[in-house]
Amino acid sequence: MKRGLQDLLDILNDKEFYALAREDAMHLLSWDDLTRRALPSGWSARDVWEALFALRRLSGFYIPITNKDDVRKSFYIASREFIEAVVELASQTSTGASLYHQALQRESRRFTYKALVKETHATAQSDGMQVSFEQIEQLLYTNRPPNNAQERIIVNSFDLLTKLDSMINEPFSEKLLGNLYQSVTGGLTPRQLDSELPAMEREGLFGYMLSYPDIYDYANDITKEKWEPDIMTAIMLREAILYFKPFPHLNCTMAWMIFRLYAIKHDYPVIAYLPIVHTTLEWEKGLIPSEVMSYGFSTEEDTTPMNPSHYILGRTPSAAHRFTSMQEVHSECYEDEGDVSRWVVTSLELMLVALRSFQKELTTGLMEIHELSLMDTTLNYRQNSIVLRAKRNPDAEFHIQFHKKANDIAYATARADLLGLVEKGYLKQTVKGRQHVFIPGERIIGHADIT
Repeated sequence: MKRGLQDLLDILNDKEFYALAREDAMHLLSWDDLTRRALPSGWSARDVWEALFALRRLSGFYIPITNKDDVRKSFYIASREFIEAVVELASQTSTGASLYHQALQRESRRFTYKALVKETHATAQSDGMQVSFEQIEQLLYTNRPPNNAQERIIVNSFDLLTKLDSMINEPFSEKLLGNLYQSVTGGLTPRQLDSELPAMEREGLFGYMLSYPDIYDYANDITKEKWEPDIMTAIMLREAILYFKPFPHLNCTMAWMIFRLYAIKHDYPVIAYLPIVHTTLEWEKGLIPSEVMSYGFSTEEDTTPMNPSHYILGRTPSAAHRFTSMQEVHSECYEDEGDVSRWVVTSLELMLVALRSFQKELTTGLMEIHELSLMDTTLNYRQNSIVLRAKRNPDAEFHIQFHKKANDIAYATARADLLGLVEKGYLKQTVKGRQHVFIPGERIIGHADIT
């Protein structure tokens, strides 16, 4: 037996290294983890780090997107955490999932609509737009004409989100991405976009990737690895847009459109509903419980060898401390490759948080609809929903257009709902400016403490 081969076998059979390598395959070890572990005799933490990196390279999924200035390819491994997250996401978001069929019910549309409104707001924030959730909600629910470029983009983006499934047969191409961008910016001139939208950071590759075949070959499943989960391909396409920033503006919006379109194309339509950007921003603020994530915030003393150039959402987190799983981990021995395994697990787990949030809101909402239908049996569930909201908030205002949009019903039906409540004394009709507004009536004001 060759001496080199024997040396390799001796290393792999070393009990202490074997235990570390097995643990790393289950839960990806960080530099901080290694500095607290008993290491093989004669090994430094750096030695173990490089050996584990080498093993990860052998079984890693490689991302076949490069650029003319940086030929490095990132990879990730299918750790146990990764497999568990992918399996749950795939089973809960496909066309065969009960959640999908639940979301298709007419009564569910108000909740899927609300999730998309929440996501539109979060994406606008990520692109630097200064618009409140209430402003977006009013704009989308009442069909108010946009007052500026940012509001026009929000209306366009929301409209495109609801139409992505009509594009599933179009291959990814420079033309398709260009059409998506035109849909988002429709009705605005380049001068308006430049003057009214915030300036965004660029990587110096603006426009380059749109004409580069790597992105389309990967998106059309030509160069992706055979066993790579489609959910992961969607994530990597999203991150490619966020990293290269090939569009003049709104790269975050475009990244999430492409992410959702790929997911829909590959039989995961529920992903299009999930408030993933919203969840990621909540996590960035430290509002996601640490126990639901495999990796936590690092301390400033954490000396994990990494290159902080690769971030979720393509930008630096607002938190002062680093989050280790957000950053590419590089090796001194293999400078041309980067391990994004922990970052991948974090991305998947954020999707799971968004999925569970959507499931809870949808299930709870449908149960409430059933309960509302029993409140006043002379009213439909939409009317009972208004009554309940008015009792909880005596200062609430109700509009026909808002009610129409929220429930996906005809204008005449929405008008009849509200006028019916006026007739029964639940609401009072008044005029505010030029608009007809409905406010809580005497039958509610006298019982405002009822919930």
